[in-house]
Amino acid sequence: MPQLLQAKDMASQPASSVGSIRTTTRKRKAPEDLSQNPNTVKARKRNEDLSKDPVRSQIEKAKAADQSAITVAKRKVKSSAEYLSASPARQQEMLQDSATSTKLKRYFQNIPTLIFILIWL
Repeated sequence: MPQLLQAKDMASQPASSVGSIRTTTRKRKAPEDLSQNPNTVKARKRNEDLSKDPVRSQIEKAKAADQSAITVAKRKVKSSAEYLSASPARQQEMLQDSATSTKLKRYFQNIPTLIFILIWL
């Protein structure tokens, strides 16, 4: 019960005076303080370029969502009893079929989005 009273007391205080709650936003690092790792620099530049082009950014997000859906579908197939009892060749075929059907299903669900993107290109 004492914990509830403390939380209640803390809620009545202004946010700036409550324990370790940060009330200010973090400042961005200066460009010279950022990591110089080639892969990090490449990713930072890519993200910067994507933020300047909203259409390209939307396309990249759609591709990532599609890939994620395909991975989920493959994982579901791999956990099925039929997959586990199938030959290696049949397993590959099942994975390919699930990826293809997922791609087609997502394509036909998103035709209006694709048309919108193509119109604005």
